[in-house]
Amino acid sequence: MGAPKKYKTKIKDNYGVGEGIDYKPWYEATEYVPKTGIYTSPGEREKKLGNNTRKLGITVPRIHHLLSSYEIFLFTVFDLNPNIIDIREQFPLLKLETVRDIFKYFNIKQRQSEEPHVLTTDFLIRLADRTELAVTFKPTEFLTKRQMQLFQVEKEYWNREGIVWKLCTEKEIPPSKSYIKNINALHDSLKFFKNEPIPFDTINAIYSFVNEFSNNLRNHSLLEVAQIIDEDLSIDTGTSIMVFKVLIAKGIFQLDLNQNIFSENVQISQIKILKNGALSKSDIAA
Repeated sequence: MGAPKKYKTKIKDNYGVGEGIDYKPWYEATEYVPKTGIYTSPGEREKKLGNNTRKLGITVPRIHHLLSSYEIFLFTVFDLNPNIIDIREQFPLLKLETVRDIFKYFNIKQRQSEEPHVLTTDFLIRLADRTELAVTFKPTEFLTKRQMQLFQVEKEYWNREGIVWKLCTEKEIPPSKSYIKNINALHDSLKFFKNEPIPFDTINAIYSFVNEFSNNLRNHSLLEVAQIIDEDLSIDTGTSIMVFKVLIAKGIFQLDLNQNIFSENVQISQIKILKNGALSKSDIAA
């Protein structure tokens, strides 16, 4: 990892400003994140939370910089949510006078350094109704008195901006490894679908087949039914299972994600179809 960029350089280069594809996060995955009093070294942080990662988004097609395995998971969940239209990670609290005022207001000691120490929020999310939500993740083992004081400052900052702030911990992340594996697989499938779209007529034919014949095939696994549809419609092998993944990711098909949904043990009868009536192009728009 490289040394952190200086405050003035980041401001000059427009880090932490913009939105959508033009947003540049305050911290990048390849950058050493300065010590916060929680970790004694980058190695300790990585041991606790996982390596830094860059991940291409679906909601906003840019590289997102994620600083822990937990952030990766939360980002993936946010990116699959159709009600979210923008995700800005490592969002800086750049109104420094406001930050200083909040530290004084709560009588909390502020860290002193040669250049401004910028607090960041893990995610600033914009919803379809244009409201925003600030989300920060921290494992419960790191919720020290000092950390909670900093979160008090962070929460008040967003309160003054008219934005709700939420703290997430590992307790709000499903413990099932299958759930996490499924979420990642669905996200990867949706990214692939966005770059290599399947004709709507093909998707609709697969959807209609499941709607019409799922009861007759209720004792067959998802994988078996996908193979049957590929053969029946004379389409490329693997097309139907890809469409299944897209429809699950889009919330049209619903399954218990706490199991390996692509194993031979998961039957087509476990699918709940949430879409009433015919499928439309807008339902599966990438």
